[in-house]
Amino acid sequence: MKIGKLERDSAAHGGFKAQGVDGPRGPASLLANAKAFTDPKENHLILRKTAGRRWAMVMVRAVVRPEKAMDVLADLAAAGFPSATKFDVFGRGKQKGVVVGDVYYDEIPKEMIFCVVHDEDKEAVVQTILSAARSTPNGAYGDGKIFVHKVAEAYTISSRKAEL
Repeated sequence: MKIGKLERDSAAHGGFKAQGVDGPRGPASLLANAKAFTDPKENHLILRKTAGRRWAMVMVRAVVRPEKAMDVLADLAAAGFPSATKFDVFGRGKQKGVVVGDVYYDEIPKEMIFCVVHDEDKEAVVQTILSAARSTPNGAYGDGKIFVHKVAEAYTISSRKAEL
C-alpha cells in the first residue's frame, strides 16, 4: 500500500498537490483509487492507495429523539463524519405508542439521520451514534434505533462520477 500526501494548492487537482506519489499516472491515479482523510496535526489530506479495489459502502440510518439529533450530528462531525442528512419523522417502536393521562399518542416525533460511509468506518459511526443518542447513561425506551444497509453505488450529481 502506497501512502501519498496532498497539500493545499489551488492550481493542481481540485485544490491539492501531491507529494511522494509515484505510478504511471501520478496524482490522478492516486485520487482515483484512494481513501482520503485529514491529518488533524497538519493541513493536508492523507490518501491510502488501493490496488484498484472499489470501496464497499454502507448507509447508517439512525432514528433518534429530536432533542438528541444535534448532539449526534456534532459528535459525528467531531469523529470525522460531517456528511449527514437529517429530517423529521413520526412513528412508533416496540412500545406501540405512549399513553399520557387519558391521551394515547400513536406516533411519536423523532429525527432520522443518515450518512453513507465506507464499510470500514461503519463501527465508528454506529458507536458514535450510540453514545450521543442515549437520553440516560444506561439508555431508555424511545432513544431510537440504528439501521445499517449496504450501498451498491453512489453518484455525485455535479461531476457525474461514481464516488462517495
